[in-house]
Amino acid sequence: MSRFLRTFLFSLVCFSLFAIGGITAYFKIFDSEVTIPQDQVDKLDLSDKDPFERAILESKRVNGILLGVNEGMTDTIMFCSLDTENKKMDIISIPRDTFYHRKGYNGAADKKINAAYSSQGIDAVLGGVQNLLGDKVPIHHYGIIDYKGVEKIVDLVGGVEVDVPINMRYDDPYDKPPLRIRISKGRQVLDGKKAMEFLRFRQNNDKTGYPDMDLGRVKAQQQFMTAFLKKAIGLKLPNIIKTGFKYIETDVNISDGLSYGSKVIGIGSEDMNATTLPGEPRYIGSTSYFIHDPDETEKLIKQLYGVSEVDETQTEDDDI
Repeated sequence: MSRFLRTFLFSLVCFSLFAIGGITAYFKIFDSEVTIPQDQVDKLDLSDKDPFERAILESKRVNGILLGVNEGMTDTIMFCSLDTENKKMDIISIPRDTFYHRKGYNGAADKKINAAYSSQGIDAVLGGVQNLLGDKVPIHHYGIIDYKGVEKIVDLVGGVEVDVPINMRYDDPYDKPPLRIRISKGRQVLDGKKAMEFLRFRQNNDKTGYPDMDLGRVKAQQQFMTAFLKKAIGLKLPNIIKTGFKYIETDVNISDGLSYGSKVIGIGSEDMNATTLPGEPRYIGSTSYFIHDPDETEKLIKQLYGVSEVDETQTEDDDI
């Protein structure tokens, strides 16, 4: 299978639902209560904690990493955060070319976040994402999506409507089976087969593609994920979860996933937010990377946890 999985679905849910099977993973990932019970939080001494640390300890958020894996490489990486108290979902897409240098891995390709899984496994990916987002950010669960689930899940919900930004024409005769992508620009409902092609697309035969390259693929993934999740939530979630389960590897069992389905009912598109890790594409030597912006990333994470600059300023004043 060629370089595939260019997606994911938000709880797809994910990337995998996130391009793949999405919603199953999300349900399985986020059902278990891993936040600290309120009675235990009340007993904690938070007086020496800064506003950000306090917000995390008191938060009802559950965070998970969703991966779309193909040929041992992670084609998609997404950080998903569910606010169980306010019923809101946030997704941060991590571009696969994000620069992440691991000790002992000095090759140009090894310094991309998507290389961590094939050489060191899921723990390396979790550590890498946490390093990029900030060591204070907890990652409670993970989900790994098999691309084969995308087609079946999408057909199960009756297709997904997306606005295809460009004409897509690509052939890979060496793929098994041979890959042939033919999708015209414009709004349309994609069935399972076309959805896989849409998510797989990287560039045309003439080397043209998304104007903003990898970021364009990320935006396409986010559009697909949001549309899928919005539609899936209104359908028979148990059927979707059971179908997707066989294509998802996660550290949460299926019974937890099934019980969680009812909890997300009521979450609307206005309660979902998808964004990309702050940063910019840049060449280092002859290799193209995505260089993340630590300061903007910290601001983004603090927004998720409701921490403002005013809160931190007040804390500094109290310490004077």
